Amino acid sequence: MLKKLMKTGVSFSTDPEVVAEKSSDLTRMSPELSHLSGKADLVAFPKSEEDVVKVVEVALEEHVPLVPRGAGRNNIGGVIPMKGGIILDMGGMTYHHEDEKRFMTQPGVKYFDEGMTFNARIYPSTFRDGVTIGGNFEGGCGGIGAFRYNRVWWQAESVRMVNPKGKVVSLTADDVKVAAHAEGTTGIVTEISLLKKEWANDVPVTLKFESIDDAVKFSLDAYDEYYPIYHMTLRSPRLPPRWRERPELRRAVGL
Repeated sequence: MLKKLMKTGVSFSTDPEVVAEKSSDLTRMSPELSHLSGKADLVAFPKSEEDVVKVVEVALEEHVPLVPRGAGRNNIGGVIPMKGGIILDMGGMTYHHEDEKRFMTQPGVKYFDEGMTFNARIYPSTFRDGVTIGGNFEGGCGGIGAFRYNRVWWQAESVRMVNPKGKVVSLTADDVKVAAHAEGTTGIVTEISLLKKEWANDVPVTLKFESIDDAVKFSLDAYDEYYPIYHMTLRSPRLPPRWRERPELRRAVGL
């Protein structure tokens, strides 16, 4: 496998520290899933769709598992290589361009990265941790803005991906859901076209309720009556007072 990868020209690493880092994500934060663990044999760093195709072809020839990885902010085990194999670190695929209505991007582009002007309709609560657009599309489903715009796949006009047979496939309309929230099992996304959010003067408001029942009733009413709300979060008043100084809690609440 190593000899074949060398011939492709795609950059990869077998360094134990690199492999260990790329073989983990935030699943350890879940008491139910923290037992999950695994380690890849190597990490590949594609720079283009062509590179992804080359790695998939080698994996097919050698019957090796493949796991695509964005920023590793997944917390349901989607990035953990349970059976070893190759991790595809998609962080090097960062080309993007846009027009008035849509943002066309490779999967390694990060939400609100330096110099970014993309006004996402939906973005993950962990966006400050460097979540990539491809990682969120393949591993996520909702996020900030989902109250108004629904799931992340409804914001995608088209998707290009390399399917499990190593073929490049273009998806449009409802077919984009084939690639969404699939953790790379249906194909490895190489390009996404996302609709932009219109610029608006959204005003943050805090409401206090006497009980959780009252808060839930308001939330349901807001949804049923389609209140003009971009995002809604229910926050417990019992959140630990020093939570801001604890990185694992900050990540858990998306700050």
